[in-house]
Parts: sequence; C-alpha cells; structure tokens
Amino acid sequence: MHNAGFNRRTLARALSVAAKATLEDILDATDNGEESTAKRIGITGPAGVGKSTLINRLVEARLAKEKQIGILAVDPSSPVTQGAILGDRIRMDAAIEDKNLYFRSVSSTYQHDGLCHNITGMLNIFDNFGFDEIILETVGVGQTNYDVRQQVDVVILVLSPESGDIVQAMKAGILEIADIYVINKSDLNGADRLAGELNNVLQYKNIPASGWSPRITKVSAKDGAGINELDIISGQSGI
Repeated sequence: MHNAGFNRRTLARALSVAAKATLEDILDATDNGEESTAKRIGITGPAGVGKSTLINRLVEARLAKEKQIGILAVDPSSPVTQGAILGDRIRMDAAIEDKNLYFRSVSSTYQHDGLCHNITGMLNIFDNFGFDEIILETVGVGQTNYDVRQQVDVVILVLSPESGDIVQAMKAGILEIADIYVINKSDLNGADRLAGELNNVLQYKNIPASGWSPRITKVSAKDGAGINELDIISGQSGI
C-alpha cells in the first residue's frame, strides 16, 4: 500500500526540465543504474474512439487496488503555433484528486508519431518517482504510428464500432504491435462484427517470446461495462 510517496511539485519540475531538454542535455544525463519496476502501459488508437474516457475508468479500477499511477497524455498541437489545448484532464474528473494519481498533459509539438518531444526522458522521470504503473496516452493515430511500442511494456489499441473500416487500413501498422485490443462503445451496433474482423487478423499474428497471446475485449467506458475484465487482462499482460 502506498502513501503517495512522490512530491508533486518536485515531480512537476523534473518533468518540465525533461520536456525541454536539448540533445546535449540528454547525452550528458547519467543513468542511476536502477532498473525501473513500473509497468508501462501505452494506450493508443484512432481519434474519437474514447481513449481518455477509457483511461479514466481503468485508472479508477487500479486506484481501488492502491496502485500508484502516473499518466502522461500527449495532446495534438497546432501546426502553426505548436500549442495544444491539453484538455485530457477534463475527462479524468472521477480520479484526478486521488493522492496516488499524477496526471501530466503535454503537447505533441512537431512530432508526428502520436508521441511528443523527449518522451523517453519524461517516462524515465516517472520511473524515478516510484510509480507502480505509468500510462502513456498517444495522440489519435493511424496505420504507421507505432513508435509507442518502443516506449512501453504493454500496448492497448482502442477501437470502436465506427472504426471497423479502419481495420483493413491498419493491418500493416499499429494493429500488429498491440497486446490488447479494446472495442470501446461496445453498446453500439457493429461491436461483434469488429471483434470478428480483429479475430481474423490475429490469426496471422506471431506470438511474442513472452508467450502472451493477444486478447480482444469489449467495453463501454460510458457505463463501465467490461472495465473489470480489461483491468484483469491488462494486469496479466506483459509478464
């Protein structure tokens, strides 16, 4: 059981420094030699499938188990000003005040891979502050945006019944690197059809060396249906 063993102000400052680090700063940084025990979970998928709302529900389930969780949410930035609204916090209203949760939104700036500048350094900062789990939410992504795989232990790909036609276009990209496939908004028509399409795709997916077999689960972040099952599956994955 944790007692919020991180200093929020110190963590916020460290993340800001990491976000602004230059290449020289990164090269000069020293490794403390300690291996992180935090599990990194990447949550990605096309825009509009409900990633932020799903994260809110999943985090509630994790916090109920006294997990200490850090969230790094990457928001899309303006191609003109490089600014971002950073509005994901609004969708985290149910858990945002919990003592065991720390949430940070960042702009994707000039990155086009669903992540942000200096993402590795920022995740390493979370590692250093003793979190049990670190959730990385990407900008809405498409076929070729799969760099998140290099940053996390587990990749959760979120889709919705409306995104069924996307499956064909995504086959050669991010669809191949996910560990868990979540069909959100499963109360809508087409959820079963999408699950069938995903099952067909996964027949050709290689099983990783860890032996983990990719899973498909249907949830509704709106009413919480299926969240407990997702919590169990994501907790088992990446072992």
